[in-house]
Amino acid sequence: MDAQILRCNEGRRTLTWTCSTRTDVIDPELLEHMAEAGCVEIYYGIETGSQEMQQTICKGLDLNWSREIVRATAACGIRPVTGFIVGYPEETQKTFSDTIARFFDFLEVGGYRAHIFTLCPFPGALMFNNAKAGIDRRAAYLDLPLQPAVRDEADQLSQSDRNLFASHYRFATPNMPHEFISAAEEISPHIVLLRRLWPHLLPYYDEPATLFKHWTTWIGKRNDERPWRANHHGNAGDLIDFISAEMPLLGIDDQPLRNLVRYEAAKLAAAALPADTLPHPERLLSDMIGQGHPFLIVPFETDIGRLVSGRPQAANDIELPQWVVFAREPGGTVNTHVISDAARRVLERARTPSPRDELVRVALNDCTLPQSEALDQAVEIVQALTSSNLLRELRT
Repeated sequence: MDAQILRCNEGRRTLTWTCSTRTDVIDPELLEHMAEAGCVEIYYGIETGSQEMQQTICKGLDLNWSREIVRATAACGIRPVTGFIVGYPEETQKTFSDTIARFFDFLEVGGYRAHIFTLCPFPGALMFNNAKAGIDRRAAYLDLPLQPAVRDEADQLSQSDRNLFASHYRFATPNMPHEFISAAEEISPHIVLLRRLWPHLLPYYDEPATLFKHWTTWIGKRNDERPWRANHHGNAGDLIDFISAEMPLLGIDDQPLRNLVRYEAAKLAAAALPADTLPHPERLLSDMIGQGHPFLIVPFETDIGRLVSGRPQAANDIELPQWVVFAREPGGTVNTHVISDAARRVLERARTPSPRDELVRVALNDCTLPQSEALDQAVEIVQALTSSNLLRELRT
């Protein structure tokens, strides 16, 4: 493999590629060659974060070495993705706790993405043959919202042949409450979305599994009021609400964490904004300027850019509050922009289409610069907001 990668480098190919591999067949030097050859992402199947369970399932990884490989992967510019599984027939409270801890640790070390899956039975696999008598419960993933009669018919069909429909079921875990396994079914993408929060929140728990167990209880109660949801299915919005409920219960008065929760909640709210719509042409005068992409504007009493990027706060070098725009792009992604108070006033006025001159006057309000400099600055503000698609020209 090394020789092939080196030849790829010598040919100066511009192709980018991804792959999957084991952490015990790779080293930092090889990772450097792979990065030079255009590798941008590697998936590592860790399977379990328990060293004991590594031997039970015959995977045999050294998890400390796996952590070093994930760190080295990120360090050379390749995105590391790690996969963990819970719900083995031999799962215990200890092995489950170890896996949850490794999941959060590898997510932070890799800085990109990690997954938790629940063990899915596959006919023909050794584990299936050894434990098929214990395939006793339906998987707790979010299912299609079928009409009751159709759903009942589908349930009867899947129960009639558990070999054919094995993926609809999960193994029994006699030494581990199944609620915690079910709660892991589809939550990891949402945990990853909020990955900035966990390094601030986890120190308030004795171990990451305690947080996860609190979440399992909390989302179970919430879903009692949402019968269309699986018992322990939740999303990023639910996680934000859970964290907000946990903080006072744990006596947490952590301003950086509070600001990060507000930041992530604003991103989710902006992503849910309706797509941008143009005003009716008959209601426009010539050469009006209006709102570009849909947006929210949120004030922060801190340098949120430094907080989000993990950099230390600087002493009194910015004007507070700091105004942050959360703008929804056409594809649904959210971009953030830190703006001045003058720019905020312009954006608020432009929610109703306005002539350019009026927006410039709004930007001029309370400006202490000499008149000519102030006018130039106000024009630049409107131009900058337009070039970033927060404003747009509306023509009849």
